[in-house]
Amino acid sequence: MIGATILIETALSYGLELKTCLLGTNIDIQHIGRNDVFIEPQQEFQLVRNVLAQIEQPHLFSLEVSKRSEIIRHGILGITTLNAKTFLEALQIMIRFSHFNVNYCYIEPTIDLSGAYLKLHNLNLPSDLRDFYLERDMIGLVKAQVELNSLELQPTRIQFTHDIPDENKNQYRDFFGIDANFSAQDNRLYIRLEALNCTLPTHDEKTLKYGLEQLQLLKLKTKNQSNSKFNHDINSYTYKVFKFLYTYFQNGYSAEMIAKSLNINSRTLHRKLELEGSSYFNIFQQFQIQRAESFLKQSDISLENIAEQLGYSELSSFSRAFKKWKGVSPKKFRQSEQSIISR
Repeated sequence: MIGATILIETALSYGLELKTCLLGTNIDIQHIGRNDVFIEPQQEFQLVRNVLAQIEQPHLFSLEVSKRSEIIRHGILGITTLNAKTFLEALQIMIRFSHFNVNYCYIEPTIDLSGAYLKLHNLNLPSDLRDFYLERDMIGLVKAQVELNSLELQPTRIQFTHDIPDENKNQYRDFFGIDANFSAQDNRLYIRLEALNCTLPTHDEKTLKYGLEQLQLLKLKTKNQSNSKFNHDINSYTYKVFKFLYTYFQNGYSAEMIAKSLNINSRTLHRKLELEGSSYFNIFQQFQIQRAESFLKQSDISLENIAEQLGYSELSSFSRAFKKWKGVSPKKFRQSEQSIISR
């Protein structure tokens, strides 16, 4: 609930009362700031409505929310984005793994005769929240460009479909470095065409490769393996369980702990997973398999360390489990992967 956490942090800095902000959201106060707890979009929407109802200048509030949204706070997606080779690749990563970021607006990179720009779509959102999320996500993109530390990414033009009070426009100019255009036909953030392929100073190929592997594993495992309607639903319990495991597995986990984080009991969690054609055991096993394979593809991690990372007290126990999963020992699996890479 990183998006909700940032929103709450900003609201508190405005002097708002937490109890009032959370009214009707069913968000547990103890869960604020925890990346292993997940909330429904409707819960966040109610949170936004509660906060905006108490804010005199909502446009400046969205600006402050975006300033607090650092890429690194977005976990593995943030780390991977920071290590992309180019800004275009960073965007492609954000779009490809959009399930795991906080943006609600769809980002469409476009190149035409007018130049290179990012077009943001917000019509899928509730009408009373479109302006807020558009501003938050647009400003967040500019903030991300700053964090990527490339002067080439300075925006050349910005336009919004809505308007804001004239007295707020100076703050937008100060943040963007240029005047923003309002009441436009669509929402666009322009940058220099050549900036799309400029090499980012934060790029690290090894970290990028590892991050992409983990994101792909996470994406695959959040999809239900049956033909259920929950297959591509980020609100499914299959998705929530796997995301919890990915975030929290190094500190211990259990079905009871995950159920508690979702504000249900373990019996209800097992029943909901069964309705989705899944189970806690299968999700956990697939999670372990994919983590093991990912670690084994990295030659600089010892087998003993991998076993420890996956919660095995002895290498022999891990080896037996992996051979049962894949039909070969961890050592042979690593050798075969290295052979493929060296071809």
